[in-house]
Amino acid sequence: MFKNIKINIVNAFRIIKSYSSAIFILTTETVQYKLGYTEYNNYIKQLALKLSRENVFYIKFFQAACTIKSPLLTDELTSFLTTFTDNVPYSSYEIDHDSLQSVMNEFSVSIKKPFVPIKSGTISLIFEGTMQDKPVIIKCKRIGIDNKIHNAIFHMNHLISISMLIPHIKNLNVHEIYSENKQSVLDQLSFENEVSNIELFYSKWNKPGLDYIKIPRVYSNVTMKVPSVIIMERIFGKTITQIDTDDKDKYALLLAKFNFKSVFYDGIYHGDFHPGNVFFLKENKVVGSDDDNDDDNDDDDDAPYTYKLGIIDFGIIGTLTRELQNVIYNLFHNLYEKNHVGVAHCMIDNLIEPKDILTPESKKELVEIISSYSEIHFGKENYKFVDAEDMITINKLLYKYGVQFSKEFCKVELSFAISDSVCKLLSNRTTYIDQLLNIFSNPS
Repeated sequence: MFKNIKINIVNAFRIIKSYSSAIFILTTETVQYKLGYTEYNNYIKQLALKLSRENVFYIKFFQAACTIKSPLLTDELTSFLTTFTDNVPYSSYEIDHDSLQSVMNEFSVSIKKPFVPIKSGTISLIFEGTMQDKPVIIKCKRIGIDNKIHNAIFHMNHLISISMLIPHIKNLNVHEIYSENKQSVLDQLSFENEVSNIELFYSKWNKPGLDYIKIPRVYSNVTMKVPSVIIMERIFGKTITQIDTDDKDKYALLLAKFNFKSVFYDGIYHGDFHPGNVFFLKENKVVGSDDDNDDDNDDDDDAPYTYKLGIIDFGIIGTLTRELQNVIYNLFHNLYEKNHVGVAHCMIDNLIEPKDILTPESKKELVEIISSYSEIHFGKENYKFVDAEDMITINKLLYKYGVQFSKEFCKVELSFAISDSVCKLLSNRTTYIDQLLNIFSNPS
């Protein structure tokens, strides 16, 4: 009994310390901003940097903020936050020298010393090197990241529990959303799982006619021997901030095609498609090559270049049942045809939980409410899919009737929202949903 009391006291101090640190950071940075010592963009940047050191879940929060339109986010902040997860602060003691040296010795991998990462993610540090004279990327877990993640979850569990006492936040289903994201972060700790995911996507795209998407080859034998390391083929390409403006729409179309095939044909989707996880390739077109006759490549016939996307980081992926594939396909169809009653029925009949608790009267009311919402928000000239703001608004309506969107649909929609945020950086003329629905109307 005394031991349990001692543990509870220690845990209480851990929670207080975590909350007080976050509150102190928020207060001091806000005061400096209000007093005019810090300009707005730097104020938000400092919050992101300092809070991320306190709890890794804050990194995910700032990353998610990029997927929502907000007047609070300037162009400079949007650019900063979209690349933030590729430059997460790290310390030299987090570099796993033993694991890196092990792969160098056992697999003839060459890595420049001293070990300096070219990127730093939430879970791992990224190094460049060669293997059998081929350029590769070495992804190595940060030392101590497992404990850091579990401590972060411990503190966030209590914060989420407290937030459930606030009615407005409770109605947003924050607990369910957090639970899904918590599991996603835990899944990223398993490099064996990520290797399997890479191999799955590689098998779907390493085929004739699909070379506009490049998935890196992964060396699974390395991870089997050294579980904290993944070695994969290096993809050379530009980042989203480096590509030419005139090329952006071409890449936006390829992004839409990638997700269309993945979701509606393969039944899988990339669960963490932020800008740092895609490279943009622009290669000289070879006269007489197969690329010139590739029906799946939408390059102009007279264009001297072939455009491709390199997709990386498969720590989080999702799978869809055939039933859910058909439902989302029908939802797209109704949105494309602007059949608002069909949109409402698709949601009420297939995408809510718990199922079968609505009375015929309440179901009829909800269909009328959601179809009216659909007509207002999805009935405009431009095509639009259900975004995060729509999900929150409609979920509030559903919650009044004792139901909510299913977790499976929320995860798929989140992947679309993240992809949409990438497409917004690619094109000012068309949205990701425009591109996806155009493919839907002509999938050949």
